[in-house]
This record gives sequence, structure tokens and C-alpha cells, in this order.
Amino acid sequence: MKFNMYIIIKLSRKIQSFRIFYKKSSSDRIYGLWVMDDYHRPFFVYKSARYLTRGKWLFMMYTRKGMILMILSGRTIKECMGKEIIIEPFNEKAINPNSYNLTLHNELMVYENHELDMKKPNTTKTITIPEEGLLLEPGTLYLGRTREYTATEKYVPMLEGRSSIGRLGLFIHVCAGFGDVGFKGYWTLEIHCIQPIRVYAGVEICQIYYHAIEGAYDPYISGKYQNNTGIQPSLLYKDWEVLS
Repeated sequence: MKFNMYIIIKLSRKIQSFRIFYKKSSSDRIYGLWVMDDYHRPFFVYKSARYLTRGKWLFMMYTRKGMILMILSGRTIKECMGKEIIIEPFNEKAINPNSYNLTLHNELMVYENHELDMKKPNTTKTITIPEEGLLLEPGTLYLGRTREYTATEKYVPMLEGRSSIGRLGLFIHVCAGFGDVGFKGYWTLEIHCIQPIRVYAGVEICQIYYHAIEGAYDPYISGKYQNNTGIQPSLLYKDWEVLS
């Protein structure tokens, strides 16, 4: 599916119910401003950019089918801190234009058996990252966690690796970068590498960003991972217990 990049801006309180955004053409010039109603229908076009420096900046993606995914700017993340968004400990220097860098805790967890079973608890052991770093080997899944505790209301938290980390061939998740609105706890990282790499505790290993959510929602209340206090291995076997 082809995506077009837009930027949302909020010009005044009088139009809070509308989405104001502009499209950038391939030449990076402003094509125009559209005002969208709640059904994503444009009812006004404004071809001047003089208002683009006002208001709070948000990023969004818009597909041909009209799906809108808004991403909070770094400034908005800071404004929401302690209210809709909690990050502890919080470091203002870790704020990016539209995300926040999270750091690696000094403990990792690995599965003791090469063969894993979805229906059973899989035994694990804990590894402490020493001050001189720990050499990770390809072919092994290392479960880690962020040093930061996060809690989110009203927004959907998402986790991705940093580009500098990716360029070293290090992955911070297999498929679990999608969070849930209402999640509270530490983020378990599914770390694996393409070639041997030495990692260090405290490194800014990933970034969290936030999507707005449309419509009424039920907050995340899972008994498996909510309010966790450390690294969590897969608890998929509990799903089988419920089904049986």
C-alpha cells in the first residue's frame, strides 16, 4: 500500500474537531492545506503556508483508503509527560522530533533449551551485562528490557530500534513493537543480531513513539504483561490454559 506523508497542525481551539494538514509534493514544496471533518472529507483548501509555524506539530500517515495514523511530536510528548504519558526516569535530552529514546537495562534473559514449546513454560536463565559489555552471538534470542517504566493513556505506544543500532545489525524486537493503549510497565526487548556484537547497559537502544487513537476504546488490562516489574519470557502457554 502506498503511503503519503502529511503533517497535522492545530491552529486554534475553535477548530479542534478538525484535522488541518498539508501535503508535500515530490519536490518538497507545499501543495496546499486541507481542513478535514470527522469523516475525513475535505471542505476547504488553502494554498498559503503562512500559518504553518503556529500550533502544535504532529505527524501522520494517510492511505488511499483514508486511514489516519497520527504520531505525536517530541514537543507534544514533553507536554503530555506526567499526564497521559509517563516515562520514569525521564531525560529531556532523550526527546527526538517525534519519539523518545529508551535505554537498555543491565540484565538479559535467554531460554535454556534450544527447542521451545508454545504450550508449556520454557525455562530461562538470567545474564548480567558487565561494565566491559557483553558479546551477543547470532542464532540466540536475548530477552532484555528497558530501564524506563512507561505508562500511557489516550495514546498507543509503539517501539522501534534506533537507526544507529540497526546499522550494526542488531534487532530489538522480532514482532512485538506494537503496544496497547493503557499499557503500564517495562518493555521486554527480543534482541538478536546478524553478527557478533558487544552491547552495554545504559545504551539508548530503542525509541518509543505514540499514535493517537480514534473512537472509544477499552484500555489494556492483560493479566500476563500489564504492570510487569522486569523481563518477561513468553506467557503464551497461559492462552492455552484459558482455551482448555
